[in-house]
Amino acid sequence: MKSQSILKIGVLPSPNYLEINRTTDGAFRLSGFQGKFLGAILSALGMKYEFVVPKIPKWGHRNDDGQWIGLVGMVNRCEADMAFSSIVLSEERNKAVDFSTPFTAEGMTFLIQKPGELAPALAFLYPFDSWIWLCLASFLVSLPVIFQISLGGKASYGRIFLELYASILRQPWTIQRNTRKSNFLLIFWWPLAMVVSFSYSAALLSFLTIPLQGESIQNFRDLADAVVKGTHQCYALQETDVITFLFESKQPHYVALGKAILKNNWFYSFANIRQRQHINQHSVQLIGRTSAQLLYGSSDVFVSKDTLAIWPVGIALRRGFCCKSEVNSIVLKLLSSGIPDKFLRDESFKIQLADRRKRIGIKDADVEQQLSFKDVSGAFMFLGGGYFLSFFCFFGEIIFARLRKKYS
Repeated sequence: MKSQSILKIGVLPSPNYLEINRTTDGAFRLSGFQGKFLGAILSALGMKYEFVVPKIPKWGHRNDDGQWIGLVGMVNRCEADMAFSSIVLSEERNKAVDFSTPFTAEGMTFLIQKPGELAPALAFLYPFDSWIWLCLASFLVSLPVIFQISLGGKASYGRIFLELYASILRQPWTIQRNTRKSNFLLIFWWPLAMVVSFSYSAALLSFLTIPLQGESIQNFRDLADAVVKGTHQCYALQETDVITFLFESKQPHYVALGKAILKNNWFYSFANIRQRQHINQHSVQLIGRTSAQLLYGSSDVFVSKDTLAIWPVGIALRRGFCCKSEVNSIVLKLLSSGIPDKFLRDESFKIQLADRRKRIGIKDADVEQQLSFKDVSGAFMFLGGGYFLSFFCFFGEIIFARLRKKYS
């Protein structure tokens, strides 16, 4: 802006994040949600620029010799005027380079393979949990005794039980010569039967059309317990300082998780963030929430709602950089306009649309909405079991009557 010197910008090109291409006239064309954000900043600065890539493709940390490598190392050695990527602000990095106003806050979460759908054969049991079924069964067993007393013994226990059960199935009450006491009981029973019946029907339909998913690890405490028990593995992004955070945490389960990751060398590179090689039902991958939203917004991967920590992300600037105030002003204006969020949503939608086209076609989508025999097989099994018991009781009564007649 104030100088016509060429601005050197350190970058780590990555698909969907920051992609750099040349147009026919030799100009740079930036794409990806970070690329579009960087392009808006550079356009507002109005300076000539070129891109440089570090020899070691890292965001920036000290090596064994204490020297900075990656993007932060380039800016620290004045090989670049600024570096743009998902560079987290930390106390140690602040000693090596300057930073702009943070343009986002990155939270660390984890990904795990969804456990899959629950058995559709038992879908008729899903609408209510075990406590509701237990309470309903208790009512059906105990209430016939109270009704029998209120009716003065005019109906058997079995008859009243079937009448109450039928009322839940929206059948009329057929016992005649009711007493005032029994009518009083029915006033309270019928609303309960109606609520149970309609609630069950509505919930069952939703479970049949959208099958329930099994439960997986939900938070970092459960994850740490699973890793300590040896049932799960946890892979951390090696470009981040997550291990340092875990070891410095006052939470014992965080420390245990950090020790397990470091002991087993469970790390993966940002360059392999889309390969999903460490994501299955017994392996977890730590990831920034922005990356999770971008890459796994709608897939068979579960994104935990729990957050390990939140770190500010900014642009690394060379000490004495002439346009720091201008960069900060531009970043604040873009943030207030909501443009960076729009870039992220657009790129995420593009990825999800492409993934969905790969997974299913239009015909498959139509077939998935149809109910199959497998979805309602449990209800048919339940019906078949009822018929079997009915015939068993029927033949038992016949045999009992004949034996009684024979020996009477």
